[in-house]
Amino acid sequence: MDTVKGLVRTKSFWVFIAVALLGGTGAIVPIPFLGVIIAALTIFGVSLQGVETVLTQKEIDRKHVSILEEIEQARSEAAKQHSEAMQEIEQARTEAAKQYTEAMQEIKKSKEETLLLIKWVPRLWIFVYSRGTHWRRTRCAA
Repeated sequence: MDTVKGLVRTKSFWVFIAVALLGGTGAIVPIPFLGVIIAALTIFGVSLQGVETVLTQKEIDRKHVSILEEIEQARSEAAKQHSEAMQEIEQARTEAAKQYTEAMQEIKKSKEETLLLIKWVPRLWIFVYSRGTHWRRTRCAA
């Protein structure tokens, strides 16, 4: 349907309709120089059709260039967003590595403190126990 609409909208279509009507009229009623008029209109119609084809091709080329520019802009924007995303990812990796290092230092510090407590708590209990019995002895004896 779009093809028919496009065809009816062209000027060359109407020139060829006029040629056909004149040809039909010439077949029924002999008119002098009608053949020359039909030939001139046919040449004019073909030329007009060529011009319309060139104009249509220019319109297609213009739209094509416009679409290619939009695609290039989209690619540029996508590349920019990709670059920003990669920078954010790298920053996140750096931050994660920093946090991991800090966490490992905290874990190491906690382990060292735990080992120190394990080492000194039994001695502390012995000290407290020995003090406590001495205290009880002196307090109870009095």
